[in-house]
Amino acid sequence: MPGRWPVAGTGSDSRVPLPCWLGSTLSPIGPTPYACNHLGMLASAETLKRFDTDGTPIVMGKEKWTKRCASRKKYQTPYGEIERNVYQTSKGGRIYCPLEAAWIGRATPTLDAAVATVAISLDGAMLPMRESGWREAMVGHVSLYAPDGERLHSLYIAEAPEYGKATCKERLEREIGRVKAQYPEALHLGIADGVPSHWSFLEAHTKRQRLDYFHAAEYLPNLAMAAYPGKSDPPKRDAWRHERQHRLKPEPGAVDALIAEAEDLMRKTSLSKTVTANLRAALTYFTK
Repeated sequence: MPGRWPVAGTGSDSRVPLPCWLGSTLSPIGPTPYACNHLGMLASAETLKRFDTDGTPIVMGKEKWTKRCASRKKYQTPYGEIERNVYQTSKGGRIYCPLEAAWIGRATPTLDAAVATVAISLDGAMLPMRESGWREAMVGHVSLYAPDGERLHSLYIAEAPEYGKATCKERLEREIGRVKAQYPEALHLGIADGVPSHWSFLEAHTKRQRLDYFHAAEYLPNLAMAAYPGKSDPPKRDAWRHERQHRLKPEPGAVDALIAEAEDLMRKTSLSKTVTANLRAALTYFTK
């Protein structure tokens, strides 16, 4: 558990006197990896502690809230679970977590610099779940940009796999509402891959939408294979792909030119069924 070894120092200069045992082999299974993992848990706990309370009673409005010793809030980190304080009144009912309230209150800052663009994105990542196989976890993202394109602030939210993705969308909608209230004159730009449900969500909250560059670039090998399908053509395919990828992001009209090339390639009758199917998938991605 975090706390087995003491943490010394204050602020950003916290230090942990962490013992380390060296085994007789280079096997990754042993006490040294455990100690390193425990150090990660200690560092995560200390970082969160700066935003948490010390466990003493707090007063909100006219009500006194006390710490619930039997029910602490747990957070998953890359190194294991750590605990935070949660509170409840003597009447019972809802539980209050000061750490989460601090995060929400600090989520979207008021900046001195002008905010010209607010980029909002939504994406998923497939995770292997022990009981239900592969499921999609969700990530939402909001970034504030200055008129010259400098990124001023970014906020990320994430949710475990959930059917319908309602929790992630509700959290992202709340943050979008705060951003629009603070920066109503900024351009709100939606960025996503080709998933229809992501587009429908972003269309409801943004004025413009753009296809994510990195997702789009993943389809360029399909087009390159259609352009140069020969067994001796890998150098030509690589050159074709690199050239299109270099143009895709900065050049206006690059996507339209790429679509026109893909449509021309679809007219080739010498392509195999697999190459043709992959080409069609890429063209559909760029045009749907």
